[in-house]
Amino acid sequence: MKTFQTNSILLIFLFIITLGKSQNLTFGATISSGPSVVTSNERGAGTLKTKAAFSGNVGVFLEKKLGTNYAIGLEGLWVQMEGFEVDENIEWFEASIEEPISIGYISEEYRFHTSYLGLPLYFRYEIGKFGIKGGIQSLFLLRTSTHARSYGELKGEPFDSEGKAKPLELSTLDFGPKIGIDYQISPKLRLRMDYYHGIQDITADRWEWIRKNRQLGIGISYIFGKKEDVAVEGSVLSTY
Repeated sequence: MKTFQTNSILLIFLFIITLGKSQNLTFGATISSGPSVVTSNERGAGTLKTKAAFSGNVGVFLEKKLGTNYAIGLEGLWVQMEGFEVDENIEWFEASIEEPISIGYISEEYRFHTSYLGLPLYFRYEIGKFGIKGGIQSLFLLRTSTHARSYGELKGEPFDSEGKAKPLELSTLDFGPKIGIDYQISPKLRLRMDYYHGIQDITADRWEWIRKNRQLGIGISYIFGKKEDVAVEGSVLSTY
């Protein structure tokens, strides 16, 4: 299954690059990283907190100019979304004939690792060397895993245990708005910053809790080919 997913992504990336070449579009590669959060309305046994975790994207893009300063674009991305939940100070009890006896407190950490195929479709407006982007990103679930850790003190002794846990059951599709800015360092290189705000509950329908993806990315885009208009004796030629 993993081989099929990887091959599917490679085919999509090759399709975008081939389309960019054949249609005389601006195309290139992009990579970014930054914090992501999987929000949750779940109530923990102790004090539940959601925290940011390191995440990243890598892929290709193509753009078609609609005017001097306007363009529409499409990206094909491998999106690694990370979630981090901590349920602190869970009181543990030992069974007793009369009533349960408190034996200590434990904190539990859950790290969610989720891979998606991301297809952001966006509109870009250029002001000098700056670009402002806005659009919709669709995320298609590839695979997910969960790592758990429990630590604290039981019966006066330190306790620490960790390992793989049962993965969350997630929906196969996530989507939401994605906005960003970029700055042109050179004709081939752009700095970029994007924010994705998922609006879909990513947990399966049978769960009552709601979780949503949030991601901030900072990175670079490298342009392999770019359509430019050059005036030659009253005519216009498209060159790279």
